[in-house]
Amino acid sequence: MRVCLLLFVTVAFVSSAPFASAHSPYLSASKACDSMDGYEMRILNGDGIFGPDPRAFVVTDPDGRLVAHQSVGKRAFLAWYGDCVGYDPDVGLAYAPDVRAFEPGPIVVGDSQEARTGRIGVEPGVTDYGDFGLRVLSLSFGERFGLAVRSNFGMFTVLALGFAGFSLFWTLRRRKRSRKTSD
Repeated sequence: MRVCLLLFVTVAFVSSAPFASAHSPYLSASKACDSMDGYEMRILNGDGIFGPDPRAFVVTDPDGRLVAHQSVGKRAFLAWYGDCVGYDPDVGLAYAPDVRAFEPGPIVVGDSQEARTGRIGVEPGVTDYGDFGLRVLSLSFGERFGLAVRSNFGMFTVLALGFAGFSLFWTLRRRKRSRKTSD
């Protein structure tokens, strides 16, 4: 009976799990760099077969050639403000292009065989391509707070702190009222 139950649970677990599928590296989000004509900051996603896809911030020139690369956490995103800013909430750092540190790399934009080969050559989590061409920004408290709210973990933290603060305020208010009525 135990063997049948164990077999049933194993089959149910395996059949309900999504199948792992490999894919080649791909570019997801992109943001045009207003101060650098034709340049774009993008997120390059690798192949995380049994987990989330590893990511890297990349900057591409007008020809689609990689000129900057920075490995980042799995929750990294391009910020909505500023000119080509990416934020990595896993380490709490924001990155922006540093034109003086650009190095010409392979073509990574497009559907050509050359672009696919270029993306495979710099795939995050598989190759150690190195980090270059991006600098760490120093952010004000308001900017860090805004970026933390934008990330999923940050939003949960903000809501939890807000709820804890409200609960503390309500409890102290009730205690103060009960002391006044007892006096």
